[in-house]
Amino acid sequence: MTRRLIPLALLVVFAATTAAQPAPKAAKDARFRVALESKLTMNGDGQEIKLDASASFDYTWKRNDKTRTLIVDALTVKVVADGKEMLDAKMSRAGIFTSTAGKKTNLKFEDAPEQVKKMLTDLFDSPICAIEVDAVGKEVKRKVLAGPGAIGVLDSGLIANCTMFHPWYESDKDEWRADVEVSAGETSVKGPLAYKKMPGGKGGQQIVKVSGTLTADGVKDRKGNTIKDGKYTITGQQTYDTTRKEWVAGQWSMDIAFAMTRNDKELARAKGTMAVTFEMLPEKK
Repeated sequence: MTRRLIPLALLVVFAATTAAQPAPKAAKDARFRVALESKLTMNGDGQEIKLDASASFDYTWKRNDKTRTLIVDALTVKVVADGKEMLDAKMSRAGIFTSTAGKKTNLKFEDAPEQVKKMLTDLFDSPICAIEVDAVGKEVKRKVLAGPGAIGVLDSGLIANCTMFHPWYESDKDEWRADVEVSAGETSVKGPLAYKKMPGGKGGQQIVKVSGTLTADGVKDRKGNTIKDGKYTITGQQTYDTTRKEWVAGQWSMDIAFAMTRNDKELARAKGTMAVTFEMLPEKK
C-alpha cells in the first residue's frame, strides 16, 4: 500500500494552483515565482503517510495587446515521506538536477538523451500557451502551444500553477468574484473565489483579500481514479499594482481534504494544509 500511496501523494504537489484569468494592458513582460509548502496526511488500507512537499515555478508572461503568452523558466520539487527524502529536483533548459534518497544525478542539456532534450526544449523557454482576454480582463480564449515533449508536465497542472495569482482586476468595484480551477494532480477542483479590496496599500498598490472554497465530487482523472469529497478552502491576500496593471505579490493558505477511489473502492484519503506565496521577480539582465 505504501508504494501505491506515494505516487498518489506526489500528484498533490501540483494541486494548489488556479486557472484564473490575467489582467490586460500591463506595462511590459513580467517574471514571477509561485512557491508551495504542503503538509499532508494520507491514509489507505490501514496505513498512514506523512507527506511534506514543496515546489516552485518560475515563469514569464509575455504581453501583446490583450494576449498573454506563457513561458516557463524553471521548476523545483521536493518530497519527504515519513521523514525520508523521496525526491529533490530542479529543472530548467540547462538540465535536470535531482537527489533521490540521497543519490544525486546531474544531467545537463548537452549530455541528455534526445527524448530528454525534446522535453526540456518544449517545456522551458518556449511558448506554452496563449490566453486572450476581453476589455475587462476576463479570459475569452486559450490555446495550448507547447510541443509534445511538455505534455506530461502540463497534465500535472503546470498552466494552472502559472495562472494562480493572475485573476482579472475590478477597477470600479470594491468586491467581485471569479471562477477558479485548481489543479489536483490529474484532475481539478473548481468554484468561485471572492476578492475584496482592503486598506493599507501604498504607492498605487491595492491589497485585496481572497477567500472561498473549491470543490470536486465524483470527478475522474486521466488515470481512471475518482476524486470524492474534495474541498480546497482558501484564505489570503494579493497585492495589485494599479500603475503596472499587474498583481505583484500574494500569500494564500489552503486547507485540503479529498478521497481518491477507483471502481468505487477507496484508495486513499488525504487531509492537510498548503501555504502558497507569489512574487514578481526582477527583470532578466
